[in-house]
Amino acid sequence: MRSIIISLVFFIAAHFVAGQSTYIDSLENAIEAETLSEAKIDLLLELTLEYYAEDNVELNVQYGTQAKDLAISVKDYEKAGEACKYMGFANFYSDPILAIGFFEEGFSYFEMAGNISGMSNMRQLQAEANTLQGDANRGMELGLEALALINQTNDDLRKASIFIALGNAYNDKEESSDQAISYYKQALPIFENLERQYEIGNVLQNLGDAYRTKGQHQQALEYYYESLEAYDDEFETPSKLLAIGKSYMELGMFKAVSYTHLRAHET
Repeated sequence: MRSIIISLVFFIAAHFVAGQSTYIDSLENAIEAETLSEAKIDLLLELTLEYYAEDNVELNVQYGTQAKDLAISVKDYEKAGEACKYMGFANFYSDPILAIGFFEEGFSYFEMAGNISGMSNMRQLQAEANTLQGDANRGMELGLEALALINQTNDDLRKASIFIALGNAYNDKEESSDQAISYYKQALPIFENLERQYEIGNVLQNLGDAYRTKGQHQQALEYYYESLEAYDDEFETPSKLLAIGKSYMELGMFKAVSYTHLRAHET
């Protein structure tokens, strides 16, 4: 399965804290005691992220809304946009339509703040959510809007992630898989220059998926094995091995299928 919204994985990893319930309790107590609006907004945003990491959508939206409303009251539109983004994250897989609405609202606040990178990020997230719910054409349109915005900045990491979003939108159909490959290949050297191993591994797997969609299974296998080498992680390895097994299946190499599937289940 192609990697959708890589940034979500890092938000979870960055904000998952050992002893999380205790940390959440301390945040809630600090919010009650805090009187300065700016400090309170930061605490509310942190709590919104913690409930996202805990997969508690209801409390994520509750505290995210509080953060957004308080930020608007002091005209801190960037933080209002951040609050909308975090609420969109929490709803991304369970309710993509609602997530798209949060990202659209976030776009408007980043636009009010003059934050081009934030605006681009919201369009990218909308593109990924539309692709996830099956509207790849809209995903392409929004991805191109995101790219046009980020091209006004020097944010190469964001640009590479937009290339991935565009590649995923185009990779839904065999007739557009060449375009998907083109976007993935534009992302790869950026991630390599930035030494982003996780993203390198996922781009390589996406390239494997795209070549498998085209029926070029030998080429797909090469990228799948490069992906395994680039990102040697027990959590990711089984999915990559299963993808390798599917290509071996198409090539009629059934012993190799059995071997890779066995490795996947043992990992």
